Amino acid sequence: MGRPDLWHRNVIELAVADGRFSAFLRAIQSAGLFELLTGPGPFILFAPVDTAFVSISQGFFQRLRLAPEALSRLVSCHVVRGAMEISRLTDPCHLRSLAGKSLTVIPGRILRVENARILADDLVSRNGSLVPINRLLLPKDLQEHGT
Repeated sequence: MGRPDLWHRNVIELAVADGRFSAFLRAIQSAGLFELLTGPGPFILFAPVDTAFVSISQGFFQRLRLAPEALSRLVSCHVVRGAMEISRLTDPCHLRSLAGKSLTVIPGRILRVENARILADDLVSRNGSLVPINRLLLPKDLQEHGT
């Protein structure tokens, strides 16, 4: 059920303390979702690690900075309202992100959410869980531009 020493933190504090999510944390801040994700929740935050951003073009990020609604939609694709320990799933699960994107979590030897691999067990906090992933979950309208 998670480590008791993390329960007093929120998902953003977990991401900051972990150190692997700097780029995603900047995107959360720029998208204006920082306050939401430090609030009561519960949330499942599928958080791309910094290396997930390497394959994304710099031009794509420049366009997102000029289109805050698109950046907000991108970040919102990684957030699900609700509480569930993803790493404990034994059957496929269908979730809906804050952006309305349908997300399928596929358990197995390699646990996945959509085309992203889940890299570690959930980090459970007082307002939800942080789930490290290796790729961004792009909304359909941004997919062709992201890579």
